[in-house]
Amino acid sequence: MSHRLPDHALAVLSVSTVLLSVLFAGVPGIDLAASSLVHADGSGFVLRDTAANAAVDRFLRPLAMVTVAGYLVLAGLSLATGGRFLSLRFRHILSVGLVFAIGPGLLVNGALKSWIGRARPKNIAEFGGERLFSPAYVPADQCLQNCAFVSGDVSFIAAFLAPVLLLAPGRRRAGIAAVVVATVLAGFYRMATGAHFLSDVALAALMTWTLALAVHGMLCKREG
Repeated sequence: MSHRLPDHALAVLSVSTVLLSVLFAGVPGIDLAASSLVHADGSGFVLRDTAANAAVDRFLRPLAMVTVAGYLVLAGLSLATGGRFLSLRFRHILSVGLVFAIGPGLLVNGALKSWIGRARPKNIAEFGGERLFSPAYVPADQCLQNCAFVSGDVSFIAAFLAPVLLLAPGRRRAGIAAVVVATVLAGFYRMATGAHFLSDVALAALMTWTLALAVHGMLCKREG
């Protein structure tokens, strides 16, 4: 099973993350304009307080626990079989665990959300709330915990790129496409419920994908 990827893939994602970061920080009106597209005067954000919203919440949160449990089982089987289980070595299992732990875990929920303190769209004055809008990356005092920047849910979905990168090339392409589609849908959903701005979801995805490629490159690429 080959784990090689195009050498320029990590560079493309890294540059894209930097460029979009500069764009969102320099032109914060993009976030307000994008959120206004999924907000209706009088009724609020189009998917907030809907049956679809409740259904996704019941599914997405438990998925995190199932993922952690599955990772622990795979790690244990990998150790017990000397890396022969599912043709994966322990370093392959480790790469997946690191992406989920560092991306959605430490970087997003452990650092950025608390440090930036950005209010969610549904809570700012422009959309009927009482909090003040703040641009991406700009520290604010409008939120104390579980804040908007960046999206933990989107980062979690994007982190599934890590196990997909371990697939054979033919299956990998389909897997990457599925992860991208799922991440985009998750981003739209979070925006349409008023939970996140466009920059929150776009940068969460790019940061996590960049991390996944970096970790994969360090632990999983084979020579030749």
